[in-house]
Amino acid sequence: MIKKISLLFFILYFLGIAAIWLDGATTGYEKSEYAVVLGNQVYPSGEPSERLKARLERAAELFRDGTVQKIIVSGGLGKEGHDEAIVMKRYLETQGIPAAAMMADSYGNNTRLTALNAHRWVQLDKPVIVVSQLYHLSRSEMAFGKEGFVNVGAAYPHYFEWRDVYASLRELPAWFSYWLSRQSRGESHLL
Repeated sequence: MIKKISLLFFILYFLGIAAIWLDGATTGYEKSEYAVVLGNQVYPSGEPSERLKARLERAAELFRDGTVQKIIVSGGLGKEGHDEAIVMKRYLETQGIPAAAMMADSYGNNTRLTALNAHRWVQLDKPVIVVSQLYHLSRSEMAFGKEGFVNVGAAYPHYFEWRDVYASLRELPAWFSYWLSRQSRGESHLL
C-alpha cells in the first residue's frame, strides 16, 4: 500500500510540474509598455549568471523588436554582495539598451515583492510582460495577478540547464503556496 501511495504521489508531483511548464509555455504576451525581468544569481565577480543573462537577453529582444518600450529589472542584494537590479541594468546597457528605457527595482527580493514593486511604474490595467525561466512563469503570473495586474503576459529565454530540474522540483510547492493564498482571498487561478 505504501508503494502505491508513493507511486501515486510521484506521478501527481510530476504531472503538476508538467502543468506548470505547460502554463508558462502557452501564456504568450501582447505589446506592452513594460517588461519586468526577475532577478537571479550574480556571480561573486559581479557578472550575471548565464541564466540571468538569458533572461536579460530575452528582454532586450522584446525591446529591440518593439514589443516593449521599457524594461524593469528587479532583484535584491544577493548573498554574493551584489545588487542584482544594478548588475542587470549595467548588463542591458552593454547590450545597447538605453539607460533611460530601464528602471531598477533593488527591493525585488522575491517574486511577490517584484510584483508589488512593479506598481511604481506600471498601471494595473495596462499589459505587462514578465520575463523569467519557463518553470517560474506560472507562479510569476499568479503573483502579478494577486497584486492587481489584469493583463500579465510571459516570455522566457530558450535556455536550459540541469539546475532547472531541481528548480522545477522546488517550484511546485511554491506554486501551490501562492495558489492557496489566492484561494484564501477568494480568487482563482487554474492551469
